[in-house]
Amino acid sequence: MPTIIKAAEQNPKLFRRLDSISVSDHFAEARLVVEKSRDQARHLLRAAQSDAVRIREETSKEGYESGFRRGYDSGKRAGQEEALAEGRARFESDQTQTLATLRAVIDDYETRKRDLFIAARQDVVRFAARVA
Repeated sequence: MPTIIKAAEQNPKLFRRLDSISVSDHFAEARLVVEKSRDQARHLLRAAQSDAVRIREETSKEGYESGFRRGYDSGKRAGQEEALAEGRARFESDQTQTLATLRAVIDDYETRKRDLFIAARQDVVRFAARVA
């Protein structure tokens, strides 16, 4: 690279102090700054990716737990409602059968009672006929 010499600005004292500036020195310094910036950018990118993975895992876990809890509660509630409806239906069915059986027993009792009353009357009439 060529060397650039700054001219002393019309000041004779400065004329003796001509500074020599090497463009290659500036390029080297610029390369160092760029490389340092790239390293810093790589570091920030790795940190951001690591944070993104951690945040994704945390939100996934929280979402799973929240969804699981909502699903569990919803399923539990639906199961309880279904069991209650099924229990009511079974109770009504059992109650209907029990009442039908009870009515049949009462009807049978009434029929036997009437038959026994008729038979007892006939026995009283026969007894009265024999006694007389």
